[in-house]
Amino acid sequence: MKSLRERTTSPLTVLESNRIAAKFHERCGVPKIWENHVRAVERKAEDVKIVETTVIEKPEIDRHRAWINSILLDIINYHVVKHEVLETLAKAGTPVIAGGGVITSPVFRDERMVKELDTFGKLTELDRKGADLSEYVPLLNNGNAPLALLAKIVDYAVTHSDGDHLEDVISPYGHPIFRMFRSVEEALGALRKEAKAGERVYAPLAELFGHPGLAGDILIHAFRVNHPIIHDYVQATVDEPEVRGKLDFTRNIVQNLEISISNEFAKLGFTGGVQPRMKKHKGKIMRKIRRIMSKQYMNSSESGEIPLESYISKNLESYDMTTLHDMVALRVILSEFEGRKIDDMPENEKQHAINKALAIIRENIEALNTAIGGHYAYNHEFLDKTNGYRCHHFDVKPNGGVSAARFEIQLRTEEWHEISEHGKAAHFYYVGGDSEFVDMVKDSYKDIIHVFRKK
Repeated sequence: MKSLRERTTSPLTVLESNRIAAKFHERCGVPKIWENHVRAVERKAEDVKIVETTVIEKPEIDRHRAWINSILLDIINYHVVKHEVLETLAKAGTPVIAGGGVITSPVFRDERMVKELDTFGKLTELDRKGADLSEYVPLLNNGNAPLALLAKIVDYAVTHSDGDHLEDVISPYGHPIFRMFRSVEEALGALRKEAKAGERVYAPLAELFGHPGLAGDILIHAFRVNHPIIHDYVQATVDEPEVRGKLDFTRNIVQNLEISISNEFAKLGFTGGVQPRMKKHKGKIMRKIRRIMSKQYMNSSESGEIPLESYISKNLESYDMTTLHDMVALRVILSEFEGRKIDDMPENEKQHAINKALAIIRENIEALNTAIGGHYAYNHEFLDKTNGYRCHHFDVKPNGGVSAARFEIQLRTEEWHEISEHGKAAHFYYVGGDSEFVDMVKDSYKDIIHVFRKK
C-alpha cells in the first residue's frame, strides 16, 4: 500500500467525492437520520478546519496535505457503513444486497481508505462495549496515526446534539450496509457507553489536537446522557436573565482591564500578550461543577449514606454558577522586559520583572472599586505544581455594591505558558484524559497535532 506521500495523482474534488457518496447512500437505502448526520459531521469538520476543503481543491500546492484532507472527508462520508462489510464492498462486482446489483464506490477500492474505515468501525465497537483504554492502543499506536481518530472526534462533537431519534436507527433485522441497533435497550446501552468514551477518550483528545470547542461539544453530549441533572441545570441557568446580566457586566470589566493592562505594560517595556476569554463553554462548565460537587460530596457526612448523583440532585438548585472563578478570565503572558527575554534572565532579575507586572495587575483590580462604585476583593496565589504548572492566579470576586460574577486573571511567562498548553500541565489532562493514554496519542500523532495547532 502506497503512503499518501507517494501518491502522484490528485484526489477527487469535494463536489465529486460528495456526489459519489450521496449516490452510494441512495442506492444502499441509507436511513435518513444517517444521511443528515453525515452532512452535519462534514459541516462541523469544515468549520473547525479538520477538513480543509480549499486544500483539497488546490492539490498542486501540497499534494500530501490534499490527500490527508480528502481521506478525512471520505471517512466522514462513509463512517456509518458497517466495517464488517468493507471487504465485500472492496470486491468489485459483488452484490451486497439480496436481489440488488453491484453497489460499490471507488472509495472501497482504495486500500488506505478501507483501512481507515475499518479503524473507525473498530473504535466504535470499543466505545459501545465500554472498553478499557488499553484496547484502544493497538488501533492508534500502530505507526500509521490513523486519520479515523480525527473523524471520530468530530463525529462525537455532533452526535446526539439535537436528540437521539433512536426510533430511526432501530431494526430487529439490522441493515446489510449501515450500522443499526436491534432494540431500544441495545441502543440506550450503547449510548451510555459512547457518552463515557466521549468523556474519557474523545474530549481530552480534542483538546490535545487544539480543538477546545469540540471538547466542550463532546462533554455536552456526554453529560446529557450520563449526567442529565447537571446538563439540564447548566443549559437552563446560563441563559437566565440574572446570570446573563452578571456575566455581561463582568465581560465589560475584563475587556476594559485588557486594554488598561496592555497599555501600562507597553509603557513599562513589557512585551507579550493579554488575552481575554469571555465565555466558558457549557460542556466545560458541566465538568467543572461535577468535579467541585464531587469533592464537596466526599467531604460531607452524606458521602457514605447516599450516592453521588443523589447528592448532586439534592444540592444543585442552590448552586450559584457565577461563583465559579473562571466563567470569564484574562490571561497575561510575559515575553520580554526592556528588550530582554524574561525566561532567560537571572532569577533575581526575572522575579523583579514579574513583580512589576504583578503590581500593575493589582493596581488595576483595586482601581475597579473607584471606577464602578462597587467593591472587589481578590486573592493572589502563586501555583507551582508537581506537573510543572506555574502561574500567578488572581481570583477576583464582587464583595457588595455590584451585581457581577467572579473572574480570574492568570500571569505566566512564555515558558510557563508552553508547559501549561503542551506539557504535563496541559488542559487535555485536566479535562479528564488519562496521562499515559494521552501521551501515547500525543507521540503517535505529533506531526498532525503540529499542523492543527499552527492553523
